[in-house]
Amino acid sequence: LVGNLCRCTGYDSIIRAAMETDCSSLASIDELYPPGPIASTESAPGIRLKAIRDGIQDYEYAQILKKLGQLGVVDNAVLPIASSWSSWSHDPNALENARTQLGQLLHQLAP
Repeated sequence: LVGNLCRCTGYDSIIRAAMETDCSSLASIDELYPPGPIASTESAPGIRLKAIRDGIQDYEYAQILKKLGQLGVVDNAVLPIASSWSSWSHDPNALENARTQLGQLLHQLAP
């Protein structure tokens, strides 16, 4: 949802609904928009789609770690760079470092 609807109704109900969504039955963004080499004869995803894909994967990392009882680790990685919807770091290195930290923890916890 975008535009005035979110501004008028607030984001809280949208965030709650997203947090309660069982994502296991949803198609992954890579299935919907598979990445391809730039030299491909088919269209390749743009930087905006890459950012959307990264955001979805970040959310999935956080949700998996939350279900594994690692919410404290997620909070420690995310809150310093995104404390609210209106306050976040614009430093791409900070975001990439948090993503790497969460990804490494997922790798360590994998069965």
